[in-house]
Order: sequence, then C-alpha cells, then structure tokens
Amino acid sequence: MLNFPKLPHRQSKQPKQPKQKPKKEIVAKPKRDVHFYLRIALTVFFTILLVLTCVGISVTLVAFEPINLRLANIAHSDRSPEELAAYQNIIIEVLKYVTTLPVEEAGAIEIDAEDLAILRQWSFFENELCHLTDVRILLGRVIFMTYIMSVILLLTITFLRDKPFVRHSLLAAGISCLALPVIGGIFIFFFFDPTFVFFHEVFFPQGNWSFPQDTLIISTFPGHYWQMAGLLWMAFFLIGGCILTALSRFCGKMHAWSVTND
Repeated sequence: MLNFPKLPHRQSKQPKQPKQKPKKEIVAKPKRDVHFYLRIALTVFFTILLVLTCVGISVTLVAFEPINLRLANIAHSDRSPEELAAYQNIIIEVLKYVTTLPVEEAGAIEIDAEDLAILRQWSFFENELCHLTDVRILLGRVIFMTYIMSVILLLTITFLRDKPFVRHSLLAAGISCLALPVIGGIFIFFFFDPTFVFFHEVFFPQGNWSFPQDTLIISTFPGHYWQMAGLLWMAFFLIGGCILTALSRFCGKMHAWSVTND
C-alpha cells in the first residue's frame, strides 16, 4: 500500500467584500426660531450702541479745556508768550460756545480786544460764526446723547451682565474699537487733508467750513492742531476698546461663577 505525502490543505479563497464606510451620524440642527433672530438683532444693536458711545466719549474727552490748551501750546509753539496766551483765551471762549448742550442757552463768543490787537487779527466774521454755530449744534447733540447712552449702557451692563448678548456685544464692540483707530490713524497721519475735507463734507454739507488762511478761525485752529486732536481722539477710542474687551471677559467670568455656584 503506497503512502503519499499529505499536501497542505488549500483553503478556498472567499471573495473580498467591499469595505463599508462608517455611517455618519446625522446631528439634528437646532431650529432657529424667532427668539434666535431677536437675540442676534439685540446683540448687533447693543454693539452699535457701544461703539457710538465710545465715539461720543472720545469726542467729549478731546473737547475738554485742559486738553485743548495743551494742543494750543503744541500748535502755537513758535509764537511769543503773549500771542500764545491770546490764542488760549480765544480757544477757551470758543470751547464754551461749541460745547453748549441743546438744553442750555448758548452765549455769545466774547473776544478780548487786547488779544486781537496782540495777534493783529480781526474778530470772527459772519461766515466763521455761522460755522461755529453749526459745530455747536453738532457737538452739543453728540455730547448730550453720549451722556444719555452712557447711563443706559451702564445700567444694562450692571443688571444684565450675565446675559449672553451683553458679553457678545462687549466683545464685538471692543474688537471694533481696537481695529477702527488703526485704520483711522493711518488716514489721519498720511492722508489728513482728504480725510479732513471728507469729514466736513459729510457733517457740514452746507459748505461754510472753508476759510482763508489769514482768518482768525484758521490761525487759532491750524491744520496741525486738528491733526493732533484726531490722533488723540483715536488714542481715547483705542483705550475704550481695551476697556470694553476687559468688561466682556469680566462679564464672562461672572457668568461662569454664577453658574458654578448654582
């Protein structure tokens, strides 16, 4: 009887089955109801209100008398002490007039004759006074609305600081206030003349804002004066952005602390 060697058993090859891709879990998207869009609208509105208030506060700070006297010292540094004192007196009188609130009665601008004699200048002409009146109306409204909005925002942040829209609005407004001064500062520093003209064409469309170089309003407030005032306004705006961003973080920590304690 012959014994044959056993051959290895060959397993029958089974056809490879195609790999099945893992099924993606379908996550149901939350329905966006009316309350969702209302929260978005409230956040956008509150952000715009915060940015506008920051603009108004910056303008109000730049309009302070000590700051303007310091700007006058820099803008008229080439003048004699007597001429510098005369310009400072005129600036004080103009500031008292243009910062008059709408609820107050504006007095007349009283320029001392001795100051005009030192500067060898005439007093403000009618077109100059008309422009200062337009500035008073615009600036007075800005300062008055800034006071009102500041109180409203302060109360809202104080009592609704745990609401999401407050935190989100503070953060969005803070980022906006940090970004806008950089762009505005570039335009003021490198493109001051076109920016100055564009600003006056927007806010004083009546056109009574251009004067000869030898008029009192131009000699008192030269272009260098407004360039420094604009950069200072941007600096205050930047500080406001830092404060709003810090407030957003503070409100977020207060919300997390309240949730943890609950």
